[in-house]
Amino acid sequence: LCYDSRMYVPELSMKERNKQSFFREAADRESYLDSILEDLTPDDVRHLVVYEDEITQVGSFQKVFPTPQTHEYFQFFEESRYYNMLFDAWETKYHSNREEGVQLLESKCLEQIHLDVSEVEPRQFTYCPSDHSIKGEELGDGDGDTTSIDSGGTRGLLRRKAPWGAHGMRSTLNRRIQKRLLLQKSVRRKAKQ
Repeated sequence: LCYDSRMYVPELSMKERNKQSFFREAADRESYLDSILEDLTPDDVRHLVVYEDEITQVGSFQKVFPTPQTHEYFQFFEESRYYNMLFDAWETKYHSNREEGVQLLESKCLEQIHLDVSEVEPRQFTYCPSDHSIKGEELGDGDGDTTSIDSGGTRGLLRRKAPWGAHGMRSTLNRRIQKRLLLQKSVRRKAKQ
């Protein structure tokens, strides 16, 4: 087996976004418990495959979340989270028979459902040469439109054409890049003083 980037696509297709929206509006647990697992999307299968893989790595540790009982804590969350509901339904149905759940996922994977990203709009970036890059002072303004990068002495700019991720959030990598650049800027200021 080799790494397949399609397993880790953060964007969602329109069908996946619609399903998540629908279930986030669920009035109570009973309204999603069985139905959320009826028509698993490629994104659902990817998340459940990774989840089941993580469970195999628990070893002597005890899993605290999600379990069939942790749905009781959902009331303390600010809003309903789709993946919490998905894992809650999965745990409720398969916690006592993991093999049945794994077999279902294996059958979906044999059909390559988890690798179907054909309806997902890919992320698009354009690279601007260094003469068009923004000044370091403009970093960190939180607008999410641009991120300046500096790698190996080549300065440039990545401009995102599509919205940040499926949930309107910056990726971890982009946050790390931005933090690193702000730290470099701070070090340069101190060196000048």
